[in-house]
Amino acid sequence: ASAIADDGTLDVHIQNQRLNKNARPNELEFLPGMGTIFFDPNGIELLYRVGGFGDNLFRAQLMNLLKLSFLGMLSVVCAATLSFPVACLVVFTVFSAGSIGPFLATSVAEYSIRTDSEILKGFEALVRTIAGATEFSVRAFGEAQGNGPVVEGRLVSWNDVGRTFVMIGVGWSGVLLVLGYLSFRRKELAIYSGQGG
Repeated sequence: ASAIADDGTLDVHIQNQRLNKNARPNELEFLPGMGTIFFDPNGIELLYRVGGFGDNLFRAQLMNLLKLSFLGMLSVVCAATLSFPVACLVVFTVFSAGSIGPFLATSVAEYSIRTDSEILKGFEALVRTIAGATEFSVRAFGEAQGNGPVVEGRLVSWNDVGRTFVMIGVGWSGVLLVLGYLSFRRKELAIYSGQGG
């Protein structure tokens, strides 16, 4: 990090060259490189160490715990208002849709049917609407990824954990808490006195 200037910039010079083995002794002479250098379309990334693996793993697992707590809250609310099989189906569907959310967003952006048929264009619009609405509704769940950055050796920051806590832990789970409270409030629970008869 000491090579980074005060304004946050870093100058990097990349040269495609090789050493001339036939140069005079004690002289460095460079020749054009034998190969070609290709760069990713997104450019070059410079990564530097900002912390340890254990702390990063802890933050990633906190994000996973927040996502699991939301799924637990969703399952309790669905089981209280619907039946158990429907609750399982809803939770598995939300988990699956949330997990593939980033891939679904890319698919929706790239999806198109090249045709002049109005029926197929209508079908395309219907698919885009349903898939786009699904992706939008679970976007925060899909973006809260702690495992991917840990595997790639990238930082899972406290900002990421805080954003997940506010959006999923408080926002989504809070709405489910209110819905569950309203649902349970209307139910009559039996009181067992222990007096069989």
